Amino acid sequence: MKVLVPLLTLKENDEKFIEKLQKYDEIILLLTLDKERMKKTFGVEAEHIAEGTKFLERLKLILETKGKRVFDIVEWGNLERNIKNIALLQKVKKIVIKEQKSKAFNSFIENLKAELPDVEILIL
Repeated sequence: MKVLVPLLTLKENDEKFIEKLQKYDEIILLLTLDKERMKKTFGVEAEHIAEGTKFLERLKLILETKGKRVFDIVEWGNLERNIKNIALLQKVKKIVIKEQKSKAFNSFIENLKAELPDVEILIL
């Protein structure tokens, strides 16, 4: 099964989170550089592009060494729109997101669920 994993925290390399990704055959890692939203709410700030892309490369390598087929995508723009577009283009049935504790995160998840009613969104 193919799954989309948006990188929102740069903490997705947590051992427990990676362990939960083991059940998926194909993993699409998405790093979105959404400067305005990230500064206001959560995630990596656009000024940390190098840090984000290095993190993406390291996480991809970790998953590949565990035998997973991994694709990485880096996009500028609106976080929700990029997640929605990639999910639809790649025909994923599940999106896996590392849990965060904030009202902004909860609102983000609710909006995402409304935009993608046919896609299961797992918060781990």
